[in-house]
Amino acid sequence: MPKPALDLITSKEESVTMSRDRLMICLGAAWELDALAMLLPKLVSGNEEQEHLLVRGVAGRIKSLSEVLMSVLDDDMETTDNLKRKLMVAD
Repeated sequence: MPKPALDLITSKEESVTMSRDRLMICLGAAWELDALAMLLPKLVSGNEEQEHLLVRGVAGRIKSLSEVLMSVLDDDMETTDNLKRKLMVAD
């Protein structure tokens, strides 16, 4: 099986170059994190267990998205296709 093309390259001078696909994954995750962060405080208004479970679900998605962002920016072994799948479907 051929080795996948590197979409994230770190130079000897420690600069980073990424493909447009990786950049768009990063931006998509960042935009979604921003929207979730703005929504989260509005979800819990009382002591209802259902609301707290909902907030936990949102927090899980925020964690998943932050992991995608970290991988996009710092894991040159992670494939772009796998990152796209993680962005589109919550683990």
